[in-house]
Amino acid sequence: MRWGPRQLCVLFAPLLAIALACGEYLVDSPVVLEDAGAEDATDLGVATDEAGRRCTCLAPIPDGWTGPFVLDELSACEAPWSKDEPLFAELDAGAHECSCKCAAPPSTCIYRASQTMGACALNCGLDFPVAKTQSCLTKSAGCGAFFLIRVDGGGACAPTETKWIDDAGFQRSAHRCSTEDPITTGVCPNAAAPCVPEHGVSSAYCIEHEGESQCPPAYSVKHTFHRAIADTRDCSPCTCTSTGEPCAFVNHSDITCSPESTVSNGLVGLCTPYGGSSVVAHRLLRHDRVCAEKGAEPTGKAEPTGTVTVCCRPE
Repeated sequence: MRWGPRQLCVLFAPLLAIALACGEYLVDSPVVLEDAGAEDATDLGVATDEAGRRCTCLAPIPDGWTGPFVLDELSACEAPWSKDEPLFAELDAGAHECSCKCAAPPSTCIYRASQTMGACALNCGLDFPVAKTQSCLTKSAGCGAFFLIRVDGGGACAPTETKWIDDAGFQRSAHRCSTEDPITTGVCPNAAAPCVPEHGVSSAYCIEHEGESQCPPAYSVKHTFHRAIADTRDCSPCTCTSTGEPCAFVNHSDITCSPESTVSNGLVGLCTPYGGSSVVAHRLLRHDRVCAEKGAEPTGKAEPTGTVTVCCRPE
């Protein structure tokens, strides 16, 4: 008797029904694959691991990359992705300003008339503090064959440095969430592909590479993050230079201290005779030293460290 397709179907139909009903007991592995695709695709389906847990198949992790983990910029890490490592982006260093000012300690110019040579003893009355506005001093009438101009106070120019350096900080942060449970492999179409637990609604599956790197096709959403800040900003030292001495003066031959009547430059602290020198007045040129600032330039920089490229699966 010749068996045709119709006869074969009638004969084996009961056996086929039994096989379908008992299929889950006839398969050696408990893995059930659903919607599996190419390994470089972004959606490789889901599977059930040996423990009966549903997991998501990801593309294999390329050499030199670390992962998988979950990245979340909105919410904190949640189990089973509960191990949280903060990552940062968009460094804002803020202000970095330096300034330097120099000033000489205040000084007072003292004029003394004296009848005695040598130290110009104080025998013509009191010492006379000269105001800064009183630039022309005339010979004392009735007493004072000698004169002396000395300095009270004064000294070298002293620096005052001002620094304004803001604390550097990041404008964005993210949670790098990893799991302490072993990542399942061997249950996806590609045995090397990881099969991972589900994540929160604001998260994505990602891998990372130290430094700057291009993302592989299956993890094409790129982020650049950093782990810390190296801040070496400072200001160079503020220093001062001093020019001249306080209470510099010039001797004149008329009582108006006109420029054309200049006789000689005066010497501070020296008891000087009037007679025979045609000196009748003195013009003060300066009460304090002339100061000049140098330095106080910004140095160093604030820059992110621990740069890492995070590449995520489009979701």
